[in-house]
Amino acid sequence: VRNLVIVPIERMVELVHEISENPLGNNLSSKIDDINQNDDGFETTLLLRTISKIAGLMRVGFGEAGADIIGKNLNMADGDGTINLLGNGRKIQSIFGFCDVRQFTDTTECLQEEVMLFVNRIAHILHSIVVQCDGAANKNIGDAFLLTWKVKSNDPDCSFSEEDFAGDKALYS
Repeated sequence: VRNLVIVPIERMVELVHEISENPLGNNLSSKIDDINQNDDGFETTLLLRTISKIAGLMRVGFGEAGADIIGKNLNMADGDGTINLLGNGRKIQSIFGFCDVRQFTDTTECLQEEVMLFVNRIAHILHSIVVQCDGAANKNIGDAFLLTWKVKSNDPDCSFSEEDFAGDKALYS
């Protein structure tokens, strides 16, 4: 009973706790892959993988801005079991960039059904460069990308700190 029920439930509780502590953590799925292959047929393993997939979808859907929302709602000690997505937010300062693919309509007509491969390749290159420069690709609408760089400043009235090079990184990328 311990190996079939209690240990997997403890793993699920630990996973939810880890997600509430660090909603943007990327090493959660690797822990799930480490589960013994003999456990693959059990429903508890399926539930554990489902929790991990839901966490990944929440990461993509809410992004960095929603990480606090995810953490607060999953933290069992603070809440009464209800989800509050309309809680108070917090003000941050960011640099926004906009990238538009030139002559996208002409390219679409030429590539026809291969246009998605083209857009995905551009998106991969763009995302990689922006992430290397400490930014995030926020939104994509066809041929346009919205990019953001969070300004790391302790003073809310100050736009930039001397140590933060978010503006330089945004221009570089």
